Formats: sequence, structure tokens, C-alpha cells
Amino acid sequence: MQKYSPTEIIQLAIRIEENGRLFYQELAQRYASESLVGELFADLAEQEGDHRHYFEELARKVVQEDAAYPLSEDYFEYLRGFADHVIFTQAEVKQAVKEIADLDHALTFCMQRELDAVQYYEKLMGMLPAEEQIVVELIVVEEKRHYHLLREQHKQIALNQDDR
Repeated sequence: MQKYSPTEIIQLAIRIEENGRLFYQELAQRYASESLVGELFADLAEQEGDHRHYFEELARKVVQEDAAYPLSEDYFEYLRGFADHVIFTQAEVKQAVKEIADLDHALTFCMQRELDAVQYYEKLMGMLPAEEQIVVELIVVEEKRHYHLLREQHKQIALNQDDR
């Protein structure tokens, strides 16, 4: 079993959060005329930026400690592959926003991305020492809260459409 630094995996988490921020900003602009939804997307963009900063701080701490943890190559490659599924390039963010047909699709897409992020971060926690897991655990709680906010907005829109 090789020892891997979690820094690379944390860098992927930083990219997930940055791309989430960009994605939510794009959606906030697109749905600015629908005040509640536009505001929700803008708030989520800001929170994703905060998460990015948490991961940047965690990466600095891990680098300072020169931490390396036993991790099988298969597990490391699994995490990297999972991140590739979750991470967008900036061009892919813009393309994904273009492909969103309507608000229902936007909310459904965002809910799935939040769940994907939760799965990734829960796997990331498995390779960190207990004292470092708390930061990631707090972000998982936030991502789950994001999912619930999106789901509630999705339900509300569905109810409003049923009333028509």
C-alpha cells in the first residue's frame, strides 16, 4: 500500500467548489428575473466560494504537516475518477448552463451535483485524520442543506405549476 498525500484530492475538492460557484453564478444571472430562485442561486454561489476557502485552508494545513496517509492505489484512482465525474471545466460549466432547458431542469441538475459533492467529500473524509475530518464534515452538512434548499424550491415551483 502506497502513501498518498491528500493534497491532490483536496485540490479536486477546491475545483468542485469553484466550479459550483461559477455554475450558480451563471444560473443566478439567467434566473435573475425570478427573484427567489435568482437569489437562491446567488446565495449558493457565495457559499460554494466559502467552501472553496475552507478547502484551501485545509490544503495549506495538510501541506505544512507534510501528511501522507496509507491509501491503496485503487482507492486513490477511484476518488480521482469520481472527482472527474463531478468536476467541470469552466467551459463545461458554461455549456451545462446552456443545455439547461428550464428551471425544473436547472434545479434537478443542481440537486444531483450537490449529492455528488456529498459523496465525494464523504469519501475524502476516509483518507484524512480525525482532526481534519471535522472541516469536511461541516461542508458535507452545508452541501446537504443546499440540496434541501434546492429540493424545497423545486417542490414549490411544482406546486405553483399545479395551481395553474
